[in-house]
Amino acid sequence: MNFKIINEILTFQDLIYVSTRCKQKMINNHHKSIIHEHQDSNKIIEKISRIYYFSKIRKQIKDIIRKCNVCIYIKYNQHEFYKLLKSFSTLNHA
Repeated sequence: MNFKIINEILTFQDLIYVSTRCKQKMINNHHKSIIHEHQDSNKIIEKISRIYYFSKIRKQIKDIIRKCNVCIYIKYNQHEFYKLLKSFSTLNHA
């Protein structure tokens, strides 16, 4: 395996290894932070996977973001707004 201890931190392939207990909290902290402001899963995956490693990183991040109430609300409102724009442009072209 490629596990090492560097400065008392467990690493895997030069990335910080995140234990099972800490994964969800770490993902939530990244996703809900002021800096990241509920970005989509691909952006969060990219940012987290630059520094950290844990098994099934993509699946776990997507699962947590899919359940985020703020993201669900934002996504719903964006789709409603798009429907209004689409119907408005159809009326203008008729």
